[in-house]
Amino acid sequence: MGSLVGGVLAVVLVIGLKLGIAGGVAGIFHIVDNKTSDAALASVGDCVQVTDKSLTTVKVTTLGCGDPAASYKVGARIGNAGGSCPDGDYIKITDTNLGNDYLLCLALNVTTGDCVQDEATKTPVKVACGPAATYKVGPVVTGATDRSVCGPGSDDTNTMFYPKPNPVVMCLEPVDQ
Repeated sequence: MGSLVGGVLAVVLVIGLKLGIAGGVAGIFHIVDNKTSDAALASVGDCVQVTDKSLTTVKVTTLGCGDPAASYKVGARIGNAGGSCPDGDYIKITDTNLGNDYLLCLALNVTTGDCVQDEATKTPVKVACGPAATYKVGPVVTGATDRSVCGPGSDDTNTMFYPKPNPVVMCLEPVDQ
């Protein structure tokens, strides 16, 4: 079991990929149950699960990176909730509760062959391959900084790019239902 990463977290979901969603800002979330303040412990490289998502709440739990439920990895941690994530397709989580003031930049925690669902909240999440999957992860190119490594026609609608902590481009293929 992971530990609850608590605090009142405002999650601003800005996804460059959009997973087929042209637009950008996908939603805002807040944790309203603040029994712990472990959110401040999440570090670059930690993997997390984001659950209980609605228009007003979200919970984040730290898990081992190999856990299938660990959909995201902390790609950057900014010491100011009003700061900015590096360029890329990060999901942004801010915490300004109980004296906290930081921004977590979350990258998808996926490998080649994993599947991703574009949820109703427009937040991509790792899922078992099957009817719920929207995209299948193709090549994951570590060290890459250009989406074109995924081939002709590659852009922010069919790739994910995260420059931190180590540059990576993830190529996505639509799943036929």
